[in-house]
Amino acid sequence: MHPHRGHHHRQGGRNELARLILVRHGETEWNRLSRYQGQTDIELNETGIRQAHRAAERLAREKFDAIYSSDLKRARQTAEIIASRQNPIRAIHESPLLREMHFGDFEGLTFDQIEERYQLIFSASPSWRSRGPHV
Repeated sequence: MHPHRGHHHRQGGRNELARLILVRHGETEWNRLSRYQGQTDIELNETGIRQAHRAAERLAREKFDAIYSSDLKRARQTAEIIASRQNPIRAIHESPLLREMHFGDFEGLTFDQIEERYQLIFSASPSWRSRGPHV
């Protein structure tokens, strides 16, 4: 949740620095179980809702020009909680273009399940054995 500084833009005759604040959605049950979510539409769990409220509290003093979210429930719920702490409340611009990548047949599976079911892939390429930091 660190602001990323961008290009200057002109507003009202003066230069202002554009800022982009990125917030990852809160936890879902599939996150907790280390399942690949991709574009499967999973809601936040209780921990994820608490995380979204903490993010909203931390960002309450920020004045957003716009809030963008994917149209998936977990992202939308997080954005709605953050938007509810804005004064005035900001509309959320949803787009499927902001969705996480699609993992195809891997969605809903854990890394171990994928490795077990698709042994041929893992035996063919050692790079498949590398687990990412987040699922």
